[in-house]
Amino acid sequence: KHQLRVHMAALGAGICNDPFYPDVLKDALDDYANPLKLLAHSLRFADPLTGQERYFESRIHLDW
Repeated sequence: KHQLRVHMAALGAGICNDPFYPDVLKDALDDYANPLKLLAHSLRFADPLTGQERYFESRIHLDW
């Protein structure tokens, strides 16, 4: 009965004006409490469309 509500709320896209499930708040950018986040100091890969090498480096310093 409420399966669509549950799935949409879990995805962070709750149904507008739905009285059963509140709006999901976005995580703060510096909140690492939930372990299922991909963290990397740097990331390098070949762009699958252009073949160009792409490189990204985080400005955030993690102390762990």
